[in-house]
Amino acid sequence: MSLAQKVAQYRFHSREASRLAAEIEQDLQLLAPVRRNRHAPEVGLITALVVAEYAVPIVRLMSRERTDTVAEARMVAMVLLRNHSRLTLQAIGDAFLRDHGTVLHAERAIEARLTTDAQFAQRFARLEASARATLGKHAA
Repeated sequence: MSLAQKVAQYRFHSREASRLAAEIEQDLQLLAPVRRNRHAPEVGLITALVVAEYAVPIVRLMSRERTDTVAEARMVAMVLLRNHSRLTLQAIGDAFLRDHGTVLHAERAIEARLTTDAQFAQRFARLEASARATLGKHAA
């Protein structure tokens, strides 16, 4: 390999490493609220259940992305936290970089979908059972 080829290869890999470093930094910024919310481990547990069920990376779940799958997974996670934790609407919204109104919207949207989509209702019931087994139902 010539020196010019080695220099070109180094520059290519250097750019790739810089791009990867920038992506990692962006991912860390997106996940900052989750890391700050250490007093609420249920956020991580519920998020892990939803990420596994929907095969959506946690970074996408915490992002501003609004594709159907990501938005559905995020709303399901919010509702599961609402049903199985003592977190406030604001705390749940904060965990997903949203406000409390978004959590209320998620509750209404999931409730409506449960009555019209049997396949979704089965999926949600599975996640509810997993959340209950993992966290236990909080006292009403």
